[in-house]
Amino acid sequence: MRIIIVGAGPSGSSAAYFLAKQNHEVLIIDPKAPCEKTCGGGVPSKCLKYFPEFYQDFELSKILLDSMVFSFENEDFCEIPMPGGMGIFSREKHDQHIFEKALSVGASHRALTFKDCFQEGGSWKVKTDEETLECDFLIGADGATSRVRNRLAKKLPRESYFKAADYLVSKSDLPLHIGFDKNLNGYLWVFPRKENCSIGIVDFDDDSVKRKKFLENYFKRFGVEESEIIKKRSALIPSLRSKDLKQHQVAGEKWALVGDAAALAEPITGEGIYYAMRSGKFLSECIQQSKDYNKLWKKEFKQIVTEAKVSRASYRLLNNNFMKFFLRRSALMRKMTGDYLAAFENGNTQRLKFFASLPLIAIQATFSKAVTCK
Repeated sequence: MRIIIVGAGPSGSSAAYFLAKQNHEVLIIDPKAPCEKTCGGGVPSKCLKYFPEFYQDFELSKILLDSMVFSFENEDFCEIPMPGGMGIFSREKHDQHIFEKALSVGASHRALTFKDCFQEGGSWKVKTDEETLECDFLIGADGATSRVRNRLAKKLPRESYFKAADYLVSKSDLPLHIGFDKNLNGYLWVFPRKENCSIGIVDFDDDSVKRKKFLENYFKRFGVEESEIIKKRSALIPSLRSKDLKQHQVAGEKWALVGDAAALAEPITGEGIYYAMRSGKFLSECIQQSKDYNKLWKKEFKQIVTEAKVSRASYRLLNNNFMKFFLRRSALMRKMTGDYLAAFENGNTQRLKFFASLPLIAIQATFSKAVTCK
């Protein structure tokens, strides 16, 4: 089958890799190919373990961070363990590696810009900035504001996205850090890399002035100067709501969406690299086995479905004084928070474990001393 994939990010490259290995004729079209993006670049250990074919020879994945610092109202609060560790990579280097893997198994690439598409005579006609291409199956992997999605499926409202701002800075000696504030419906981050650092913010509110002020204050606490900023970026990150799930379409007749184009990102944290690559692989399996990707994605990605139901209340809950009390005084609470961030289990399972563990968490919080950050 002739397949065109619009987008050379991790979702498009993952789909291309597995489809090419099934002996399909795969063409990736993307004018930029892999490039830096508005993203911290954090890759959870479950992603590294699930895709050994991509990461076993990726040198940067050998260095993992095993904990992060939480702060509230600009004050370091506690240290959260990260089970299995987390890799933090330049998106350009990471995505280039996955892209080259796809090319190595037979996928091809052309630097073309997608303009439009329509079906004719049982096949797709894909209009680009240079020519019209033809294929049997079309895949949209062109990000959160996907042109393919906007052409073939219902456009998501702005309320279904995180609003993100991310600054790439020259400092590389900062800690892995997550910041919360009772007046912020989201979180701030510091993701250190070997050569630079990503400092950013995501929130659900559509107030760019407030977002900029939070980020500027966050910069000050880490002593970042304007001269150290390499690049300023902003983006929308999918975060499905419960009301979005009923009519959310990720596929149709001989077409499908993967990754951010399908809004397959974790609704509370915005983490999308794992879901990008997993959706690319899952789509390839559905195509190979003639299964309905549009019907099965909710079962495959239970974490997204369960978190969509609680995502808009999550940061109000986290900033609650009871939650902060438990975090500071209960080692079990900090461990379960780390387990949640690692997302080895779906949200429902984690919440059940949390409620079952509440008596022990309460005992620890009552009789243990409050921890302080190192």
